[in-house]
This record gives sequence, structure tokens and C-alpha cells, in this order.
Amino acid sequence: MLFKRVTPAVLLLFMFSASAQASTTVTPVKSTSAYESAPVADTYNGHSYLGWTQNTPAHPRYWRVYLSTDHGAPKQVNPSGTEAFYGDLDQQWLTFQQWPAGGKNANVVVRDIDQGSTVPVAAVNNRYWQWGPSTDGTWLLYGENRFAKPTSPWKVILYNLHTHRKITLADSTRKCRCLYPGQVRGQFVVWSKAGSVYVYNIVTRRTARVPRPSKRFDYAPALDDPDPAVDGDESVYFMRAGAACGSSVHLIHVPAMSARVMGAQTVAYSLAKNRDISAGPYIDDTGGQRDIYLSSYNCRTKDSNILKLDGTP
Repeated sequence: MLFKRVTPAVLLLFMFSASAQASTTVTPVKSTSAYESAPVADTYNGHSYLGWTQNTPAHPRYWRVYLSTDHGAPKQVNPSGTEAFYGDLDQQWLTFQQWPAGGKNANVVVRDIDQGSTVPVAAVNNRYWQWGPSTDGTWLLYGENRFAKPTSPWKVILYNLHTHRKITLADSTRKCRCLYPGQVRGQFVVWSKAGSVYVYNIVTRRTARVPRPSKRFDYAPALDDPDPAVDGDESVYFMRAGAACGSSVHLIHVPAMSARVMGAQTVAYSLAKNRDISAGPYIDDTGGQRDIYLSSYNCRTKDSNILKLDGTP
């Protein structure tokens, strides 16, 4: 596993790799010459939506977010003069980080795809770097980073959109560069810190560290909530790899309620040699089946494209 050095311009997660299981169907979703990463997907009000982040070889430092409806032509979501990075998609609410092109502070932005209106989330935004947002119902998860000095704090924060309560779930420093927000789904929240994945239960207010083997690193966690009407059925997905990019990388699945149990973990998918991910996996259950989207990163060419996995546990 290769931890990508984080810069204020992007704050990507990590890069890693894996080889497919026979029962899994792999479909390229975005495979152009652009650098395509950080997919989000949902089915809402009879329409299917797919969003992603990309830059191009001509403009490798200019990040834009796009949204396609019902497999139609993509439209850029962030306005001209800004850069952006996904994010999450919860029914009509499209959430991403946005900053002035070349700027040094990013804010969380929520777009209502029904109304076409975009608003910053004033209660969480400030002059620092807010990034990696995820939403589910009343909850917003995001990271907040400062870069002034090595001891500047990095935080993962859970915010209640109704009560306006903020909960700092984890903290670290700029020197460590090791703290990354994941997702919020149902009653659980996930993030990673220093090569381990953590799961927070909103109801019990307890945090579990997911156990991992020696000399293996866990990162890029995501959540699946197959039936929001059922409590406790959420699952955690995350990547596990060795120290080098493309070093025996696997997508691991574990029930959120059993996050502390090593024996409850299963390998959901394995990437090919020299293949990693450029952003965390994204799970969409709303179309009647579980679709897992991966940002497939080529360790040799440094390209990133988006794949969809069908048939994974």
C-alpha cells in the first residue's frame, strides 16, 4: 500500500491494488484518458445518478465534479473558477468539497439535484480545509485540516444537521498525515487513521478498531446500509494491502456490528497486481442489487478509472 502524500489541492486517500474473484462481474464505468476517481451513485425518484471527480492530462491540477442522469451526457456540477472533489450522494442531496481554483481553503457544499440549487453548509465551513463529506439523513461527516505547521490539527467530525451538534470522532496532526474521513450510513460512521479502520456506533457512542494482520494496512473505509428500515444490518468495506502500491490489495467486508471480530472478515474482491485505488469504494444498493464502485489506480502509469463490481458479498 502506498500512502499518497496529501496536498491542500486534493486530499486524496491512498493508492492500492487487487485480482478478481470468479463470481464477480467487473464493468468499466469510466475509462477515458482523463483521471477519473471518487464515484458516487444512487437511484432516486425513478432516475439513476452517477457522479465522479476528474482532471485531464492537459489540466492535471484542475479537479472538477460531474453528474450523469440515466446514463446521459455528464454535466459539470461545480461552477467555473472553482475546483471540487466528491463527496457523497444521498437521494437528491449531492455533497462535495469545493474551493476557489488554486485556493487554500475548501468548504462543504450540498447540491439539491431536484432544484438545481447549491449551498455551502455554513455551520461547518470556516477558513480551514473541510473535505471528504458524507451524508445520511440528519448526519454529515467530514474532515477538517489545518496546514500552518506540523502540529496543526486534523480532525474527523460528525455533525447533526438538525440539532447542530458537532462530535469530534478522531484527531491527529499535519505531521502524521494519517487521518481520513470515510462515510456515515444508518447508525455507523467509519474513518481510517494510521493504517487502521475505525467504526463508531452513533447509538451506543462506542468506537471499535477493526483488527488487522501484522504488516498489513487497512484504509479507505465505506459503509453499506442495504435496508435503512432495519437497524444494525450495516456492513463495512475497506481496503487491505501491503506497504507498496499494488502490493496484494483486497477489498474486505465485515458486518458493522462485528467490527471487532477478526473472524467475521471476508475478502470481497482482489485487485490485479499493480492495481490500487485512488479513492475509497462506494456502495449503491438502491437499484435492487449491490453495486460496488472502485477507483482503479494503475501504479505504473498513474492513471485512474472507475469500475463497477457486481456479485460481491
